[in-house]
Amino acid sequence: MYTPYCSTSGGGRSLVLLAEMYLLAKKYGRKDAATTYWSQCSNTLGYEPFTDENLAGVAALCGPDSSRYVDTPLPNTAFESVCSNIQYTDDREREALKNKLKEGSIFNATFLRRFAVEMLDSFLMVYDGKSPPS
Repeated sequence: MYTPYCSTSGGGRSLVLLAEMYLLAKKYGRKDAATTYWSQCSNTLGYEPFTDENLAGVAALCGPDSSRYVDTPLPNTAFESVCSNIQYTDDREREALKNKLKEGSIFNATFLRRFAVEMLDSFLMVYDGKSPPS
């Protein structure tokens, strides 16, 4: 907590751990550390965003049980990361995301509505004036 640099065993950074460190830094008035942890969360979200670990982190930040983070920028950052990176998914990652969406565990109702609108808008933009495949 006294330094804004945190590491976990294995060299990776857990999104949930970084989010919790962000909350602690904010709670104790450590704006410098909070900024660093928020930045590390953003970077973690952008790095291999559709691994099981990152999807679990996104679910923790945006899912049905995410009320802990509601007054922070973390849920929106996680949501925007998923939406902006979805076009780069491979078949395995798409399947993992599809399963999380089916389970209803990755987004709470608010983010699920936003996700549906984002995907519909993207779909309509791709087919702008052309008829979609049947």
